[in-house]
Amino acid sequence: EEAATDLLACLAVLHDIGKFAPCFQQKAPDCWPDELGDINDDRLAGKGHPTDGWMMWQRGIGLPKSHNALSATSFEPLILAAFGHHGRPIVYDGGQTFNSKLFQPSIEACLADLLPLVCGDRAPFAEAGRSQNQLASWWVNGTLTLADWIGSGSEFVYESGEYLAAEYWALAKARASVAVAKAGVAQSRSATRRTFCELTGKEHATPMQQWAESVELATGPLLVILEDVTGSGKTEAAQVILHRLMASGRASGAYWAMPTQATANAMYTRQRSAIAQLFDDTAKPSLVLAHSQSRLHPTFRGDVLAGVADNPDPEEIAADDEEAPSSTAMCSEWLADNRRASLLADVGAGTIDQALLGILPSSFNTLRLAGLADKVLVVDEAHAYDAYVAEELYQLLRLQAANGRHTIVLSATLREADRKKFAR
Repeated sequence: EEAATDLLACLAVLHDIGKFAPCFQQKAPDCWPDELGDINDDRLAGKGHPTDGWMMWQRGIGLPKSHNALSATSFEPLILAAFGHHGRPIVYDGGQTFNSKLFQPSIEACLADLLPLVCGDRAPFAEAGRSQNQLASWWVNGTLTLADWIGSGSEFVYESGEYLAAEYWALAKARASVAVAKAGVAQSRSATRRTFCELTGKEHATPMQQWAESVELATGPLLVILEDVTGSGKTEAAQVILHRLMASGRASGAYWAMPTQATANAMYTRQRSAIAQLFDDTAKPSLVLAHSQSRLHPTFRGDVLAGVADNPDPEEIAADDEEAPSSTAMCSEWLADNRRASLLADVGAGTIDQALLGILPSSFNTLRLAGLADKVLVVDEAHAYDAYVAEELYQLLRLQAANGRHTIVLSATLREADRKKFAR
């Protein structure tokens, strides 16, 4: 885990080196160094700083010796993932380029200062297989995109003062803690194992709910298909399995994928009443309604913590404040305002398309996948989808399984062919 954290920090340091390219530097012509002469068109050719960063990397950026492992071919998928943090992959189709040697000394001095600072002078990671890094690249790109978005917030305004790297690093970490709290993406602590009555408020469990409480949960990624008649308690059974996975540290939350906005609204109301039991009594879990018309839902509007922008610590909201949202249903303004980021909430209820966009070639799809990365995907009314959506769902399940994540499928009338294809 420590090595993985170090690797991610190194990739974060590298992600914006394309801003050393002349075409980006000339955006502030008053800061252009006199030693480089006049700004001219030949020097300014570029493809945008994400692609320019990748071009610089390919031409051989000088790394400190302790971090030379990053230049191994197997790490290429992760480097590409770091540079492609503006919502789409890096694609360089040739054409006019720039003189990358112009700012090479600056880049190398920057990396020599920053890389040892964020993960020490030790060799920070062992070389992993290329296929492993290809799979990890989806999560890495989503995570660095999230960090880039939060790092572009008001907490990190440009300052003209001069800092030593270590001084600014300490300052930036303190600001980052505040920024993450404001964004509402800090993970809430799961509850320890609760009884069925404690979890659902119901005294008697149906046969399906009893099965959900007692069935052995195998290791590895799970696919749980709950098929029974309407009214048999499939939602509570899914909640029991979700709680068991969270209590054992195998998941941090859930996204309830529904076929329509109306069913998503209904599930949001149910989860609003149930979310407190999934998390530790001291936690302030976030709950989001994710669909294109969520802002029209009066309860969700009331639950959005607009005041978080001024008060980054939800714990400081007065307990006797009648204006304060319920502690069992909170959502930061930042999460509520951006459906791409909404899956990062501890628990989400929304339409299935919000999750399916993660496996389509859509802008910032990896941010959605990062939101699902440690969640249980709960697909309700799985029989309701046509062949087109069903095929997308199969591909999403493939990625869930490849990432070692869990999926629960609920249906009253699931076709046998669909059941077999889900399992396969």
